[in-house]
Amino acid sequence: MNATSNSLSQPKGYIFLIEDDVNLAASLVESLEYFGYCVHAFTCAADFFKSDIFSLSPAVIISDIALPGSSGIELQAQLKDLGLLTPVIFISGECSVSETIAGMKQGAIEFLPKPFRREDLNNAVVWGIELDRQRLIQTALKDDSVKLLSELSSREREVFDLLVSGSSNLQISESLNLSVETVKQYKKQIKQKLQMDSLSQFIALSKKAI
Repeated sequence: MNATSNSLSQPKGYIFLIEDDVNLAASLVESLEYFGYCVHAFTCAADFFKSDIFSLSPAVIISDIALPGSSGIELQAQLKDLGLLTPVIFISGECSVSETIAGMKQGAIEFLPKPFRREDLNNAVVWGIELDRQRLIQTALKDDSVKLLSELSSREREVFDLLVSGSSNLQISESLNLSVETVKQYKKQIKQKLQMDSLSQFIALSKKAI
């Protein structure tokens, strides 16, 4: 089953629902679409991974623990192996302690035992969408920072890294076997390329690029 919101407005976010109970899935799709989300529903993990919709964001995955084929925990592990960091919410009629622990260790943000209140599910979805939105922002900031730092030459990057670590002009000159005047010239070039004037800006940029 695959359902999408009929709303013409921009959705609040995307939800990937993996639930083999067709009646429950249909009810959840209707409820989540009512709250303004675009929902894609699947009956098993295999169909989800075949869908190629991972570029949609911000998003949350809602998965039953007990699924035909791969379990919800196995689905979560596969997501991790693929480097996909979409927040996961588990729903389950039966969930062992070991499954709960495994899911939490792998980063699940919520476990909701069936039957659960739709309000509780919506609250978890709101949280998950915000987490994914913040992840996307941080990823974009990192990409921009890495790209900006790539504009520096290898020697400029060495000077930059030493500056960020707290080294003085003299310490940099001794470390790189350069004159202090040359170090100052590199600092000037770095400031021009990065369009930054202070060490605090250098440090902030360095942290974003990590």
